[in-house]
Amino acid sequence: QVNAVCRDDNNSLFFNGTAGDEYFQAFEEFNRLPKGIIPRLFLKRNGCTALKLWNESNKSNHTIISARLCGRVIGTDLAVRDPAFEALRARCPVACGCNVELGGGCPSSCKAEGEEVAVCSSGL
Repeated sequence: QVNAVCRDDNNSLFFNGTAGDEYFQAFEEFNRLPKGIIPRLFLKRNGCTALKLWNESNKSNHTIISARLCGRVIGTDLAVRDPAFEALRARCPVACGCNVELGGGCPSSCKAEGEEVAVCSSGL
């Protein structure tokens, strides 16, 4: 059973404000992605849920974007070890899989009660 404090922060000030715009623009530049490749309007409307929907999408570019934004190994809930860019795991722990695998950047509140943190929980 997961602690009730482990929940996504769909803070509209981040997703709809300049902080989010700056984050996603910097993310695109850092990863050498085409400008505007991240569907920001979808993020503004859906917040963290957008990451979960993209991860479950059958569109590979959305799955890849979701994994990178969440600091996950593509196709898994495993955290990338020492990602070069700060992921959204702390802001969107449920959408990013912290309630499945407690890894780098995940709030400790996402650890299931009585569960020991795995040795590789800090990533691969």
